Amino acid sequence: MPKRGRIPVFKNYEEMGEFWDTHSLADYWDQTEPAKFKIPKTGSLRKKRSRKDKIMPEQIDYRQALMDETKDVPDEAWPNLLQIVRLFKESVLVQSRQAALELQTEFAQWDRLSDEALEQFEKELE
Repeated sequence: MPKRGRIPVFKNYEEMGEFWDTHSLADYWDQTEPAKFKIPKTGSLRKKRSRKDKIMPEQIDYRQALMDETKDVPDEAWPNLLQIVRLFKESVLVQSRQAALELQTEFAQWDRLSDEALEQFEKELE
C-alpha cells in the first residue's frame, strides 16, 4: 500500500480525530516511535480509581473486572498491550465501515430492483 506522506501536525484533538477516522495507522507506522511512559503498579492505580460515588454501578463492575484481569500483567508488557488494543479497535472500525458500505450497496441494489419491478408492473397495467 503506498504511503500517504507525513503525519500532519494537528491544531486540536478534533482535527486529529477527523484525520485518523479516515486514515490507517498502518500507512504511517514507519513514522511512529515507541512511547515512553511509566505505568503505576496495579494497586496504586486501583486506589486512584476508587471514586465509586461518581460512577454508575455497571461501570464499577466493568472497571473492577478489567483491573482483576490485568493485575498480573507485568509493567513492561503494558505498552505492547495498549498498542494491541489500539490496533484491534482500528480493525473493528475498518470492519464496521466495510459492513456499512456493503449495506449501502445492497440497499442500492434493492432500490434498483424495486424500481425495475415497479416499472414492469406499470407496463403490465397499460
